[in-house]
Amino acid sequence: MFPQIGSPGWLIQPQDTITSQSGSVTLSALASSDSPVTYQWRFNGIDIPGETQSSLVQTNTQLGGEGVYEVTALNALGGVTARATLHVFVPVQIFSQPSAVFTTSGSNVTLSVGAIGNPPPLFQWRLNGVLIPGAVQSTLILGNATARSGGTYSVAVANSTGALLSESVSVTVLTNSVFFSDMFANRASIFGAAGTVRGDNFGATREDGANEPRHAGKPGGSSVWLKWTAPGNGIATFTTRGSGFDTLLGIYINGTLATLTEAASDEDRGGFLTSRATFNAQAGREYQLAIDGVGGSVGNIVLSWETEGNTSLPVISAPPLSQTIAPGGTAVFSVSVAAPGALQYQWFFGCQALRGQTNAVLTLTNVQSRNAGLYRVTIASQSSRVVDSLPAALEIGTFNSGRSFPKLEDLITALSGATGGGGAGFLPASPGAVPLFLVSLGTPISHTFSTSTNSPSLLISECDVVTGGAAFLSFSPNQSGVVLIDTIGSAFDTVLSVFNYVDPLHLASNLLACDNDSAPDRVRSVLRLPTIGGRQYLVRVSGVGGALGRAQVNWSLGNPPGIIQSNSVLTAIEGGPFTLDAGVATGGLPTFYQWFRNGERISGWTNAVLEWAGITSPMAGTYSVVVSNFAGVVTNLRAFVEVRLPLRLTQAHWNPAGRFTFAATGNPDELFVVEASASPANTGVWTLLVTSRIPDGGEPVYITDPEPPAYGARFYRIRPPP
Repeated sequence: MFPQIGSPGWLIQPQDTITSQSGSVTLSALASSDSPVTYQWRFNGIDIPGETQSSLVQTNTQLGGEGVYEVTALNALGGVTARATLHVFVPVQIFSQPSAVFTTSGSNVTLSVGAIGNPPPLFQWRLNGVLIPGAVQSTLILGNATARSGGTYSVAVANSTGALLSESVSVTVLTNSVFFSDMFANRASIFGAAGTVRGDNFGATREDGANEPRHAGKPGGSSVWLKWTAPGNGIATFTTRGSGFDTLLGIYINGTLATLTEAASDEDRGGFLTSRATFNAQAGREYQLAIDGVGGSVGNIVLSWETEGNTSLPVISAPPLSQTIAPGGTAVFSVSVAAPGALQYQWFFGCQALRGQTNAVLTLTNVQSRNAGLYRVTIASQSSRVVDSLPAALEIGTFNSGRSFPKLEDLITALSGATGGGGAGFLPASPGAVPLFLVSLGTPISHTFSTSTNSPSLLISECDVVTGGAAFLSFSPNQSGVVLIDTIGSAFDTVLSVFNYVDPLHLASNLLACDNDSAPDRVRSVLRLPTIGGRQYLVRVSGVGGALGRAQVNWSLGNPPGIIQSNSVLTAIEGGPFTLDAGVATGGLPTFYQWFRNGERISGWTNAVLEWAGITSPMAGTYSVVVSNFAGVVTNLRAFVEVRLPLRLTQAHWNPAGRFTFAATGNPDELFVVEASASPANTGVWTLLVTSRIPDGGEPVYITDPEPPAYGARFYRIRPPP
């Protein structure tokens, strides 16, 4: 049905609007009409008393104010109605924290959190800082709990306004307790082919004076000890699953701290930052067990073990090593195994078996970014027992010592020169290799790697986004300037943070910048920040919602464009060649130009230099150029260009008196001289014929030679006065 002629029509209609709780918002409408108009606003279909103006102003908006607002404009001939939705965003608030749980084996454990917010909050539970797949409700239920269900639990709560992290609580499933000794000499014994014990390493230290080894090749600082005697020959497996912190597990033979020989070790194979180590146990041999915390971390410990008699595993004596290879290069991974008889090998890229790669050596040629990731090999013995190597990282970049690290502690160790156990896959493979990316002026660099589940999510990112699978890198610019850093080329939704490398264990206080989704695709991240030459910076790349995969970090160093020539007045002769340059230094980066004349953009004029083969009067004016690179933008008011007419002699003819007459043309009020000569080659005998000036109006000046030509010809020239 069409509106009646003369009824109101909308000039402005209210728009859907978002506001924060306690904020103010204005909904505006304006109707056109030839007769008086009245307005009436409604909320969710009900008239709002007194709201009869064209605009509705809401102050101190609360969640109850969210809904549909309508406004009707009426005159004597009819009315029109428009509507808009108001969304009131309320930041997340946690009103009920999860509680610690002490329970017995076989029971159900329930952890819950109470939170409000608008939009309604989303949840993500974490165990020891690692995201638990699928645990996205306000309540987490652990059915038929065992000691291995224990650990430190927390939950991230988020909506589009931001995110919060709950308190961390411990879940302890009661089992036999044992004294984990800080001192090697006081270690207690555990017995049997299988068992589970619990304890803690609170207050534990490292026995540096007694040359305590680095367990699993990683820095610890809070180690505790037990000893176990194997009841028979077979495969023994020890795990710290159920512990509440990032553990290191070392298993040794020999009876003194100074003479320990490693039988097995591990950092993260137990899952959720716990450890799992398997080795061939010998009946009656005493094994020394060390449990440590990465970076000196402490908490509750659960240690479980089991044995399988009368069988053995192949022993990897030299695992594959991590490496960084330039694009197009060749990567070689190899493994050495101490085992009798024939062995079967199978190499894997991530979880994918590599077809035909069934030897002890894996060679990859012409590597590209798609090849970046984790490689491992399984080895099967004649008894069909299979051992799986630790993963080795292949990273693609121009710096062969540059690499990423899933844990901040690993990066700190590598930068301090500690090589640890390169076979663990994430520390430099050769002593003295420092994984610091050196960023040079005007030379972009890229580095491609794979993120890992073994990285804690580190609370919530600085961009208020729930993340997981972080990786750490460090870079240093060779001189001061602006660094552009991005994750374009990554295969997942990234969050990018940059920190001063001053106190790396307290990142929050050293945050310089954080970004989520500023890349053109609105998925990857981009940051620009000023840096100081020689200073060290820390980069963290993490995945939104715990996303993992191939990541790429790109750096460029440069300076904003700088003016090197100031504006000036330049004169050009019409029809002649003329050149105008931008007068701006590029800052050592790819640079973009856009020219303007009299403040208007000139389409297609995007070069550093303007060149005219023949300039004309319409090209006169004030020229400016906007010059930009990733580091900044500068506008140079380059020049006022004046286009002048050339001095010319025209309209030459013989007058009735037999004299030669011609016209002089040029710019208004321009002074000139006309000279005559009998021969153009006789340049030394030019004779002044007249000195004059072009009138203010630019009209020609007519000149007659008072002398008739003696030889039938005379030569004339016009020029400015000498």
